[in-house]
Amino acid sequence: MDWPRHAGRTMLGLLVLAAMQLGGPLQIFVHLPSAIVLGFGTLAAWGLLSGRALPSLRRTLAAPRPSPTELATARVTARAGRRALWSVTSAAAAVHLIQLMMYINDLSAIGPLIAALFLGPLYALLLDCTVLSSVEQAVVQKAASLGVADTVIDTAERSARPRSSRTQAQH
Repeated sequence: MDWPRHAGRTMLGLLVLAAMQLGGPLQIFVHLPSAIVLGFGTLAAWGLLSGRALPSLRRTLAAPRPSPTELATARVTARAGRRALWSVTSAAAAVHLIQLMMYINDLSAIGPLIAALFLGPLYALLLDCTVLSSVEQAVVQKAASLGVADTVIDTAERSARPRSSRTQAQH
């Protein structure tokens, strides 16, 4: 990844932190249980979605000349990480909504539950924009630097993607 992108992402992060600081102390934007559930839940879901392809993602990015199939598998794996992140975020939001409805009569419990409800997607957005999109972009840049066209990766990606039972029945 080149320096302008690093500088841009750093500036974006500092801008978000500055905006959060203007809204109050940074401690109000930290909800440790949400961060832990989101972090470990995403890693677990990503591992379940990707299986053995997750460890090969790092090897593909570190390899000097990976094959188009390896690049396609890496791109599918990176996209699976983004899907896992937003799936876990949706599940956590559903849990927070259920908790909110359980304690709807307790006005003192509503504020922290609403805060936790909104902090989960904020954490997911920051993680997606800074880490997971960078991983996917690194795979695309690796393919471009090797002169592998997107059509080659798309074809290999279709063959690397697992088929559902309904799709297999149609073929």
